[in-house]
Amino acid sequence: MNKKWFFAWLVTMLGLLAASVWYIYTPGSTPEGQPKLVTLNAKNIHQFQSEFNEHVDKIRIVALFSPT
Repeated sequence: MNKKWFFAWLVTMLGLLAASVWYIYTPGSTPEGQPKLVTLNAKNIHQFQSEFNEHVDKIRIVALFSPT
């Protein structure tokens, strides 16, 4: 009986691990009509600044999230 519980626990933990890895490493998505998600870095910050500054007549919000 103990072996059955151990294997059930092991399969559950492996399933949770696999689901976590899939969730973390699959790219995010946005609804249709919205721009794609962008990861800012030194190469694309100027493009972000120009796109952000184009729409001075609209309310704009920048949200930065840290992974830590």
